[in-house]
Amino acid sequence: MQTQETSPQNASAVIQLQQEVIQQIETLPANLLQEVLDFLLFIKARHHQNSPTIAELKIKAMSDEDLEITRLSEPSLAEDWLTPEEDQAWQHL
Repeated sequence: MQTQETSPQNASAVIQLQQEVIQQIETLPANLLQEVLDFLLFIKARHHQNSPTIAELKIKAMSDEDLEITRLSEPSLAEDWLTPEEDQAWQHL
């Protein structure tokens, strides 16, 4: 299977599709969740090496200005996030 270059427009469409899938899963009866998870893991394993991740698509959909703001804010946010207190608060995840 060949991969295609994903344009920002296509990335936006994929993100919208992801949101629709999430909405459908949220309304799914509890007894079907394991079956859906199994199917998703099967599809992911079968196609993983050829497809971009949702995170990669979201980055492609960001404007240059959004990316620059993200890059510039990282050092200031790191001051708050990269602390022993934060590590302890999130270790259960």
